[in-house]
Amino acid sequence: PAGTAASGAATALEASGDFSREACTGRFEILSQGRSVNFAPSTARLDANSRDFLNSLSDIIRRCPGMVVEVGGHTDSQGKAAWNMTLSEKRAAAVNQYLQQMGIPAERLVAVGYGETTPLVPNDTVQNRARNRRIEFKVLN
Repeated sequence: PAGTAASGAATALEASGDFSREACTGRFEILSQGRSVNFAPSTARLDANSRDFLNSLSDIIRRCPGMVVEVGGHTDSQGKAAWNMTLSEKRAAAVNQYLQQMGIPAERLVAVGYGETTPLVPNDTVQNRARNRRIEFKVLN
């Protein structure tokens, strides 16, 4: 029985250990490209559906010592550009705060607002505007 507990502990440690730099970057890119954090118009409130994704992302960041991540907030083009810039900064800060609550140190996260300056798609339909209201993640180092 004692041997079983020891091997169980070793397995748990291995499952929760740090990833290599290459594994970190690969896992991070796959996860962050495949999913996104979206917002309702004119809000910086995290959508409940985004929490599972952010929990998975925080697990990867936590297991990648030294990784610094940019949390980039984006908006659609509805409204004034200056207001959208502020909103994008608030969105990035909301995600940043959530990741810190999940145990990611503040010094490993950089929140940046891009406003409406880098749309994924034209802001010509409701669906496209929804895609442009997003958070993007980049590994800085």
